[in-house]
Amino acid sequence: MVMIVAKDGSSNYTTIGAALKAVPEKSNQRIIIHVKKGIYTEKVIVDQSKRNVMMVGDGMNDTIMSGSLNVVDGTPTFSSATFAIPSPSLTADFLPQQLQRPMPGTKVKLLDYKSSVELVLQGTNLVAGEDHPMHLHGHSFYVVGWGFGNFNKKKDPLRFNLIDPPHQNTALVPKNGWIAISFNYRNVNNLN
Repeated sequence: MVMIVAKDGSSNYTTIGAALKAVPEKSNQRIIIHVKKGIYTEKVIVDQSKRNVMMVGDGMNDTIMSGSLNVVDGTPTFSSATFAIPSPSLTADFLPQQLQRPMPGTKVKLLDYKSSVELVLQGTNLVAGEDHPMHLHGHSFYVVGWGFGNFNKKKDPLRFNLIDPPHQNTALVPKNGWIAISFNYRNVNNLN
């Protein structure tokens, strides 16, 4: 079965989400979703019930998926992925490098002086998987937790090391994993 998504309306589906919604649940048949040339600004989640799905684009510079969800606008970091695949059997070909680029612009979260901050940095490497170094200018921080897979906001904080976490100025977000850091915002002069 082949489903075609075309932004210009020349097929049955104009969004990737609409095509995924039409995919039968727990199918044993391979379902190919051909995403034609265009910029698709949407959050795409391949539900676990959508099995044997293969997505094919028209090329890395022609089929572009984009999104702009972020914590400043009210979306938790672990829910901000443009393309999420919790499905156990999705394959993809010709995924665009633009998939991981954020929308242009700057988002700012104002912090009160001397406030305590806890961040979870999720590695969502879909195109190129590698550990990613993270450095916070003007601050050292405590690495209170880390793990592989997606961060689980209900289970993973129960395993945080709050007694003697390592104090660092750089840490690696593991390939397809996460780290949780904590720091006190006090170093205003070093951020200029």
